[in-house]
Amino acid sequence: MTRVLFVAPIVLIGIISVFAQDPGRADISGRVVSDSASLPGVRVSAIGAGTERSVVTNADGRFTIPGLSPGHYQIRVELPGFQTITRAVAITAPGVISFDFALQIGCLSEVLEVDPGWAWALEHADAVVVLRIFETDGAQRWNLDQSCLIATEHVATVTDVLKLTAPADARPLTIRLLEQGVRPSYAAGDEYIAFLTWRPTIGRFQPLARSFMFPVHDGRVAWTRSDVPGFTNGMSVDAFSAALRSALLIREAPVERNLTITPVVQNN
Repeated sequence: MTRVLFVAPIVLIGIISVFAQDPGRADISGRVVSDSASLPGVRVSAIGAGTERSVVTNADGRFTIPGLSPGHYQIRVELPGFQTITRAVAITAPGVISFDFALQIGCLSEVLEVDPGWAWALEHADAVVVLRIFETDGAQRWNLDQSCLIATEHVATVTDVLKLTAPADARPLTIRLLEQGVRPSYAAGDEYIAFLTWRPTIGRFQPLARSFMFPVHDGRVAWTRSDVPGFTNGMSVDAFSAALRSALLIREAPVERNLTITPVVQNN
């Protein structure tokens, strides 16, 4: 018996064959895991030879697809929330072909635009900086704590820091910024006033939201919001930064409460 381990997201197209003088039916069996833990409820399908046969893994992550006639098959392993694995196999003789599969959590590649609001952004941004992108890499997989994402990495020069709470031990001249999705919209030479969130697991920043990446053209800020007084389209970077610093200071200032103490008069 030959046991082979396959790991998503790589789709393997090699062929495993069982040879004998008299062709006959064969079984395909194995186990599906994720991070070495058994995965029950995984759908395993054998597609080929004019048929499709599917089974579901048991509590131990094990499966068997019995009685497959000779022919070429695609073995597909799938579970919602995980990346699908596909494997090619040729059955030419009776016997048992054994596979082990390791599924990886599915990655987020679609971008859902949600504007969290100006007040929320001022409070929750880990960094607010003026930056210029000078290098862009291709999209790749980034593993987070309990998930992963497909994102393009940009390297940017920071020309001004308006807020920085994380990482708290440095005010970097350059940062690495992840843009989620397979089709980047930021490019080398682009300049932004950026509201960012810090991803400590991978040591990278991400935009708080696309709507909080304000483009800068020829020293002027492209401003499209209508819910924030004191900011206008075409403001100089210096004027915009000064107004933004004031907004951040007001947001972070402690709230003073005037307490009035009324004496209690007791009647004897």
